[in-house]
Amino acid sequence: MDFDTNNEIDKQIRDIFPIETLESISRKNVECIGINLSSECDSDFVYKIYYRNKPSKEIYAKNQKNPILEYFYEKNMVKILQAVNDNIHFNFSKFDIGFTNRTDENMSGLFSFLEQNVPLFAKHKDEIINLAQMKVKSGLDYKYYAFHFCGFVYENGENTLFKSYWTNGVAKNSGEYNKDYYINYLKEKSGIPQFYELAQIINEAIDNCGGYLFMEGIDYTKEGAVSHKIYMIYPESVYDGLLKSIPDKYEYLKSQLLKVEKWDKIHNGRFNCVGLALAKDKKNNLNLKLYYELIGE
Repeated sequence: MDFDTNNEIDKQIRDIFPIETLESISRKNVECIGINLSSECDSDFVYKIYYRNKPSKEIYAKNQKNPILEYFYEKNMVKILQAVNDNIHFNFSKFDIGFTNRTDENMSGLFSFLEQNVPLFAKHKDEIINLAQMKVKSGLDYKYYAFHFCGFVYENGENTLFKSYWTNGVAKNSGEYNKDYYINYLKEKSGIPQFYELAQIINEAIDNCGGYLFMEGIDYTKEGAVSHKIYMIYPESVYDGLLKSIPDKYEYLKSQLLKVEKWDKIHNGRFNCVGLALAKDKKNNLNLKLYYELIGE
């Protein structure tokens, strides 16, 4: 795929990723391309390539066995295995697992396994399990069904980042969507101040952009929780809606968003924003993550 315009974003993508990586991008092997923006003044864009399930399995089949992956496969809990390539972590040291068969027995066993093998989970397990108890209609009354996805970053063999995600169970036109329940849970029951502010902004963004609340996430490192995220999917009016929803005090973030809008218009329909996330980092900056699927590639 070509990122061949003179636009600032295309230039940065060409500078960051090897040419063979960019040439290999297609709808067959890439689920979406991510662009991350921050309210921190003079911060740069972060770009990510999210690979589809099958290529990721092939990649990890060629590498040494990872005990985390082994556990999920042994328990028949792997729904998605996704390798991620970005300009922060190269060489596929980063992967995400979406899991299925989230029965109470399987989830209790998973929590025990993670507590014993992932120190970052053990340190924050109470918070993770509390959010796992959000109700999901499609969860068949399973107690921890909301906890559905996690991610790992390894640096020199050490797990330096653990990501947890909780689903809101929404599927487009599913009839099981209850935005107000989740917004209230995040503001009143999570006990997490960052989610209180994010829930207010995302609630307004859904009203202005269209779309649905999708899931929440927290990134953990040795320093603690470094990023809190709330995701929405199927936005219809991405740029105008977000510009109306993001508070004016985040002026730099809005200016960055206008650059992305210009890049999107230059490519004239080659990309479709299928989802986004609003996040607070450890410096209390407001960050925006945009996810684009490829059209016609």
